[in-house]
Amino acid sequence: MNPFARAYSYVRGVAARFAKAASRLVRPRLPADTGAPVVVVHRLGEAKKKTDQLRPGTAAWDRTFETVKRIISAHEAGEFAASALLADALDRNPRIHGALNNRCLGVVGSPFTILPGLGHKQRVGAAAKALDADWPTIAGEETASEILRGLVTMGFCLCAVNVVRGRGRWIPRLTTWHPTNLRYDWDRQCFIALTAQGEVEVVPGDGRWVLFSAARSRPWMRGVLRCLGLVGEARAAALRDWNRWSEKHGLPIVELQVPDSKAESDDTQVWFDQMRDLATDTTIVSPQGDDGKASYKVNLIEPKDPAHEGFKTLIERQDGDVSIAIEGSNLSTENASVGAKASAQTGIGVKQDLREADAYLLATAFYDQVLRLWALWNFGDADLAPWAVYDPTPPEDLAKRAATQTAAAGMVTAWQAALKTFGEQTREVDVDAVAEEYGVRLRVVAAPPADDEADEADDETPEVRAAHASARRFLHRQRYRMAA
Repeated sequence: MNPFARAYSYVRGVAARFAKAASRLVRPRLPADTGAPVVVVHRLGEAKKKTDQLRPGTAAWDRTFETVKRIISAHEAGEFAASALLADALDRNPRIHGALNNRCLGVVGSPFTILPGLGHKQRVGAAAKALDADWPTIAGEETASEILRGLVTMGFCLCAVNVVRGRGRWIPRLTTWHPTNLRYDWDRQCFIALTAQGEVEVVPGDGRWVLFSAARSRPWMRGVLRCLGLVGEARAAALRDWNRWSEKHGLPIVELQVPDSKAESDDTQVWFDQMRDLATDTTIVSPQGDDGKASYKVNLIEPKDPAHEGFKTLIERQDGDVSIAIEGSNLSTENASVGAKASAQTGIGVKQDLREADAYLLATAFYDQVLRLWALWNFGDADLAPWAVYDPTPPEDLAKRAATQTAAAGMVTAWQAALKTFGEQTREVDVDAVAEEYGVRLRVVAAPPADDEADEADDETPEVRAAHASARRFLHRQRYRMAA
């Protein structure tokens, strides 16, 4: 090899090694000991056995109302070992199961958007594309559904962060932490998690834990478990008693009347056997006196009391309470009176408000506690973090939207004319701002001068731009509601 070429190759190798070492120093690195807690599956079984020993029948159908009251009292005091199991048992109620699915899956099933953050367009665009690839590892739909279920039932949901390496990036993978392994420490004012290493203090957003909570303080007081624990038991008891009543009263007794003198005759026995085979085994023979009028006769003895109506009314009342507690209203399911359509629309609006509030809570918690760390680990700047947004905004009425945009165009024209009339030469209507507010898509006819750096946002398709715009409007609307 040419000596000059050999020297050049050597210099290039040394330079490459220095560059690699320098990149390792400059690039943010995840500490070797991330401190991520180890999830031990058998801990849940051990906690359940221990809880069942302390509180017999906690996770069974034979709980008493006094037991449920004690469990709810312990929950309010920050002890979740038994209440977490009661929350799991709520799904045995079909009405609660359906209402939870309606609320939680309604959010997870809505359009999902990775919304780029603020800052340099090329860098935030690259971060958004990277998150789009990493998101199924971070928290897929099944994880988001579990989080929302915990938020609704318990008022909070704790997730452990297990950091994994993939696609050349550090990825925080969220795993829901069952509340049986959790309690609240009033002295330290924090949650305490039971791990394989013992009790660990929970610090939300530290790279080890992520806490989704319905309130800043005592979020467990917002869970529907407190108001549906007894309701679920009352409904189960009413359904059990109604089934027993139906078993005893559903089949009428067949009474066969025969003359007393022929009660033991062979003809009577043959007739009795025929009737029993024709009817059921609830057949009895009632002898009657021989007074010249006695004959063979068949009667049906049925209960006439309306006791079963009490079971039906109680179950309907519990079902209404479930809808109110979880979905905010029972107007869309229970109202069958005049104006039912308007009531149903009102109920749907209430459900929509709850879904939007849940989606906003998810978006802010993910951004503050997960995505900013993800951006810091992989891009060196937490402010480059994108937003992961479930947008439950219902589809727009296109006819109504067209009419609104037409009215907005007329408003712009009227204001432009009014400004000229009053001699305003220095101000004009910001057409771009009005178009963005009313969802009018504008495009530049003449190509702008080329920048030194490519703008990756220009490569977005109209569908992606529309999804980003909808997500931004959703976040802005929710911020305004929270501030109000």
